[in-house]
Amino acid sequence: MLILHVKPGQFLTLSVHLCAYYLACFNKWHCTFIVHIICIDMNIKFMIQCIFLAAHRDAEAPRFLDRMQNLQVREGDPVVLSASASGVPTPMMSWQKDGRMIPANDQNYKIDTEGGTSTLQIQSATPKDDAWFQCSAVNIAGQAVNRARLIVQGKYCLFP
Repeated sequence: MLILHVKPGQFLTLSVHLCAYYLACFNKWHCTFIVHIICIDMNIKFMIQCIFLAAHRDAEAPRFLDRMQNLQVREGDPVVLSASASGVPTPMMSWQKDGRMIPANDQNYKIDTEGGTSTLQIQSATPKDDAWFQCSAVNIAGQAVNRARLIVQGKYCLFP
């Protein structure tokens, strides 16, 4: 039994390796279960992914293809942050704002992920969106992060 203490906004990944030989005697494939535990305001969400690989040596840790750039926008402007990562198997992507996980169904942010590319869209930036945004890419071989600062100027502020 494993007991974990997870704080709100904390992201935790556990990887457990089992030999599927014991599950299906006709097959010697390796089965790796990745359990992502995300704590959002004391509501814990589990995402479980089962990946069958001929061998672990085929896995490659995620790496981002480009670094996100810091942005400075005016209040009310639309914002799109995008990140692309490679890895084997294709990494699972998630977004955080100032270190707190952004749920996929958040009404303030639209998150689209396909393959190793993920975008976070803000329809109309507000001062509350002034923060550090981080995209995380995770697979069985490791984890990578990419982050950028979004600065939102008030409607009547002038850019320097």
